Formats: sequence, C-alpha cells, structure tokens
Amino acid sequence: MLAEPFDVDYACPSEEYETLALECITYDPERRPTAPEVVRRLETIRQAYGGAGFTTPDLAKVDLTEPPVKTSGVLYVPSFGTSHDIWCEINVDDTKRTPVKSSVATGGALHRFMPVSTTIANIEPLSHTLEVLIKTQVLLFPKTIGKVSIPLSELLTLEGDDKSLTAVRTKQGPIVHEGDNIGTLEFRMVFGPQIRGYLEVFERETTEFLKKAIAGPKTLDLSKKRDVAAAALLASTPKTP
Repeated sequence: MLAEPFDVDYACPSEEYETLALECITYDPERRPTAPEVVRRLETIRQAYGGAGFTTPDLAKVDLTEPPVKTSGVLYVPSFGTSHDIWCEINVDDTKRTPVKSSVATGGALHRFMPVSTTIANIEPLSHTLEVLIKTQVLLFPKTIGKVSIPLSELLTLEGDDKSLTAVRTKQGPIVHEGDNIGTLEFRMVFGPQIRGYLEVFERETTEFLKKAIAGPKTLDLSKKRDVAAAALLASTPKTP
C-alpha cells in the first residue's frame, strides 16, 4: 500500500499517508516531522490499513484548549535592540488544519502572553502530537524561531491532587531550533468534556480488537495506548467510601 502513487485522489493509498507525505516535503523545515515521528505514524497507518485494522470512531473526538503562558530563555537576538514580539501558531500534526494563533507578546529572553481563546477541535489525544511554532516578525516577513512538540498522551498521566480528566494542567516543553534547545514554553491545557467518552470508547473497542488480533509488533502501539486510556479512566474515577 505505501508504495502506491497518490498523484490523483482515487490512487492515494490513504488520507493519512497523503497527509504525512505532504508534511515531509513541506517548504517550512520546522513543520516537517522528525524521523522517529515518521516511523511511528507509518506504523499506525500500516496497522490501520493492513487488513483487520483499527480506527477510532468519528463520534469520539475531543476539543483541546491550550493558551500559552510564557517563554523563557529564548536566545533569539533581534536586528535592533533587545526587545521583540513573538507569537505562537498552535496545531496538531495534521497539515490540513488551520493553526490557532496566540496573542502577541513583547519581551527579551522572557515573554508573557495575554490569555486568548486557543482551542483546537476534534482531536485524538492518544494519537495526535501538539505542535507549537514560535514566530517573530523580521522586516515584513514572519520567521519561525523555534518549535515545541508534545504528544498529547502525556497529558493523560494524571498527577497531583486534581485527578479530573478536564482539569487545567500546566505543561512545559523545550523550544527547539535546528536541533538545539533554545528555551522553554509554558502553557495551560485542558481537554473538553468529550474526553471521558473518547477514552471509554477507545479502551472498549481496542480491547475487543486486540482479543482477535495476532499478538506481535503491529499490536504493541495500540496496546500501549489502550493501557494509557485505562489508567487515565481508573485514576479519574471518584473513590467510593
């Protein structure tokens, strides 16, 4: 399947494969997926289309709100002075989506963002990776000065006193540019109320699928995701006296 052409719609091996291929050749190098991410997503595609595959039902998708709070330690030096404006373009690893833009923050090594609504709808927390491009204006053109990538499944490890699936969680991620860590981005993230239904459907249907599937490398990733979903549901269930 992966060797088939996709120069016309009906010949494309899958929509997910076309999306990944276009990301790999996108003009902006900051938006190209890393080699490990390409391997992971190709394996997911192979599992989904290689016979008895598994896909998450369309009715179980989740909204994510993720306003950036601040950046620190960014080593970008503007052409004039020490202060410069930056903003974030927030998306998941899907080139067909329109990025959500944050407010503009002014500063030097530290920038603080004013809170604005930054919600991405219809995501899959167990499959998608959050991608944040840090941008600034150079003369008349925007310039990407860093990128943050965080698998959303990391937010399903419930820690602290508040074990609610829809609790606001503060997350920090390294800002990377040309392979180097140049600073840190802090943002707050909260899943929409659909998150419990999404996890329940995912756990139930993957459990049934794995009962019939032949155990091996092709089912390992799916099994890990099922375990994450089960652990999150268990941790968020109120304890009875």
